[in-house]
Amino acid sequence: MERCEGSMLASLISKDWKERNSPEPILIDCSGRLFEYVLEYLRTNEVYLPTLVDRTALEKEFSFYGIEVDMKNVHERNGRKYIEEIAPRIASAQKDLDLLTVERLAIETAAFVELKYVQSRPYQISLPDEVDDSALLQKYPEFFRERLLDRGLLFQSIGVDRNKSWYIKVQSVDT
Repeated sequence: MERCEGSMLASLISKDWKERNSPEPILIDCSGRLFEYVLEYLRTNEVYLPTLVDRTALEKEFSFYGIEVDMKNVHERNGRKYIEEIAPRIASAQKDLDLLTVERLAIETAAFVELKYVQSRPYQISLPDEVDDSALLQKYPEFFRERLLDRGLLFQSIGVDRNKSWYIKVQSVDT
C-alpha cells in the first residue's frame, strides 16, 4: 500500500482502520473483476489484461481508487509485449520437444531392430511419410547417435530412398 499512499484504497486499510479493529468487512462499490488487475499492478508495477478487459475501464478503476498508474505498464495479454516475453520460453520448450522426439525415434528404432533380431548386418528403417522427424534427426544428429548408442546401435546414415521416403540405417554395436 506504500505505492498508493494517500489514495482512497490506502486510507481504507490505513493504521486508523486497523486500530478500530473492526470485524466488519470493507465494502467497495466497484468492479471486483477489475480490482484483480489493480492489485496485480500494485504488486508488480505492471499487469497483463485478457482481451475482454477494457483498458479504459481499468484506467477509470485506478482513478476511482486514487492510484496513479503508468498505462505503459498495462499490457494486453495477447499483445506484442506479451508475445516478445513468451518467445524465449516457446523456443526453449520447442527445443525440449524436438529432443524428446529424437529420443522417441531412437527408442522406436532400437525396438524395431530388436524385434527383427538384426544382429550382424546393417538395417534400414523407413520413416512414415506423414511424420517429418527427418528434419529433427538432421538438426540433432549427435543426440540421436548418443541415444542409439545407449541402446546398443550404431547410427550409419539417414537418407531418401527411390520412393522419396526417409530412412535410417543402423547396425548393432556387437557386430
